Amino acid sequence: MPRKATVLAPTGGPVIEIGPTTTRVLAADEDTDGRCSVYEVTVPRRFPGPPAHVHTDRAHAFYVLDGTVQLTIGHETVHASAGTFVYIPPGLAHTFGSAGDARGRLLAFDTPGGWERYLREMASTFPAGTPVDPVRTAQVMARHDTRAAP
Repeated sequence: MPRKATVLAPTGGPVIEIGPTTTRVLAADEDTDGRCSVYEVTVPRRFPGPPAHVHTDRAHAFYVLDGTVQLTIGHETVHASAGTFVYIPPGLAHTFGSAGDARGRLLAFDTPGGWERYLREMASTFPAGTPVDPVRTAQVMARHDTRAAP
């Protein structure tokens, strides 16, 4: 496949909304030959986050751009303020949310690429205003290398 650069304007990239979170996809699977996905996530204040979960093959890296994001990794909770970097390898249970009244915004990198497919399926399963159902969420998660944490 021919290689090409990806350049986005400051407001470029598709936006995916799931519940109260907004994700702007900066580089998708098809942009990186499957090597990674890069996206910006805005976490609203008082957002508890998704259930703790584990990936068999996927790694996440997060860099907090502004605000504070609460990350639970294994049994440790970190209140990550702007400038904090977190790497989560495959097989380690994790989740994220907001830390109280502050919203947070983070830059996320995933390897391998393709995480945006999960985000798109979640958005189509739970359109704006639709309550997120744990059973249907688990079904979507299972199709994308994700399972509930033990």
